[in-house]
Amino acid sequence: MIVKYNGVEYKTLKKDLYEIFPGIYGGNQHIGNKLLSVFGCGAVSLATFDSYIKSKPLTKDELISKQKKIFNRYLQGPISAYRFKLGVHLYYCRFKKEDLIVKVRYNFLESIDSINKTLRLIKTSIDNDIPVPLIIGLKTRNKYKNNLKSHWVTITGYARNGNLLVSNNGRMEFINIKSLIANRLFIATIYINIPRI
Repeated sequence: MIVKYNGVEYKTLKKDLYEIFPGIYGGNQHIGNKLLSVFGCGAVSLATFDSYIKSKPLTKDELISKQKKIFNRYLQGPISAYRFKLGVHLYYCRFKKEDLIVKVRYNFLESIDSINKTLRLIKTSIDNDIPVPLIIGLKTRNKYKNNLKSHWVTITGYARNGNLLVSNNGRMEFINIKSLIANRLFIATIYINIPRI
């Protein structure tokens, strides 16, 4: 679906996250326990992905339960992109190995070719109605002002100018992938393709 925010057109997922989640835009690590609120962004990104794919509206209690389950069983603690990939395989282990595709795409230090490949992966995923987990990696010392070390969000849309629409702790936010990678040592996207449930 095409939507316009702040004068910019975004191609988005077909279903609205607000219709699946209880009054928020995707999962939120701050509505669980203290450990989840500190280290749960990877689990929240997988919960957002899974809930979207299943398209079943959740109550707040169901969302909290799902996020805790994913955190406690599959993605506990700070999560790297490859650890996230392993967690996805464990979470979806009921599928045959050949039916589950999980790919990690890293970008390091402003590689334009790498960014363009990542943007193509994001475009293909969103065009096929598949949300994209994204880890925003370590900040570079001299450019990035905030204290965020690493963080997972879920991409839900893209614009031609490199802007991305993301779910970040229950909020809809906009980020620009080119300026993001200019201020980070790396970012990584996770392409997940599972049989539709």
